Amino acid sequence: MTQVNVTTTAANTVTVTTDGTVAVTASNAGPQGPSGADGATGPAGADGADGSDGATGATGPAGADGADGATGATGATGATGPAGADGADGANGTDGVDGAAATIAVGTVSTGAAGSSATVSNSGTSAAAVFDFAIPRGDTGATGATGATGPQGPAGADGADGADGATGATGATGPQGPAGADGADGADGAGITDGDKGDITVSGSGSVFTIDNDVVTAAKLADTTVAAGSYTNANISVDAQGRLTAASSGSGGALVADGGNFDSGYSLVTSSTTYDGGSFD
Repeated sequence: MTQVNVTTTAANTVTVTTDGTVAVTASNAGPQGPSGADGATGPAGADGADGSDGATGATGPAGADGADGATGATGATGATGPAGADGADGANGTDGVDGAAATIAVGTVSTGAAGSSATVSNSGTSAAAVFDFAIPRGDTGATGATGATGPQGPAGADGADGADGATGATGATGPQGPAGADGADGADGAGITDGDKGDITVSGSGSVFTIDNDVVTAAKLADTTVAAGSYTNANISVDAQGRLTAASSGSGGALVADGGNFDSGYSLVTSSTTYDGGSFD
């Protein structure tokens, strides 16, 4: 049988002997030596059996609210929702003030060169139109032939000078010259409705313009080639528009007496008169 003796001395030295042989001697602890290397991990022990569930403890008091976390990144935009139902119609607005009625007036009327196009231009505005007309001059007609002279009566005795005879009848008018070529149609006007526009009445859906009476005065008519003045026993030419295109003075008829006297103060209205006797008292 092995005997182990443990002896403790006053110097805190412990001696352990086995069968009289010193096995371990311990004295005051010296400085700790370096840690030894970790031993290899032993095998895991077998799992112990699960213990029974303990009773549920009382709910502890709620903890204080934690600080707000940082704002997260914005999520992707969701799909567009369906369109809402149409709202009710609003009340009708009040009627606007009626605009001023358009007016039309005649401006100038001039004569263009023969063969040129007739033109109508608006020197006013779209609301107050003023139409200026340019009408081409027609070709001058040929002068008519002079009428035949009547036969001369027999010479009578010289009598006292009689009063001036009446103007003889005008010779026949010559044939009318050919009409000038039609001018080109003017451009269609814009937006003029039928009705009385002042000096002009519009009809035919804006295609016919009728100038009111006495609107075109003498000052607005184009001059002709006839010189202003007085003509004696005049020979005249008139075109299809009623305008004088030629005028000249002619000669009076003949008054012949074969006896008796012609007293002054009488006017004869025939182009050729023969007196066969007696006197004009």
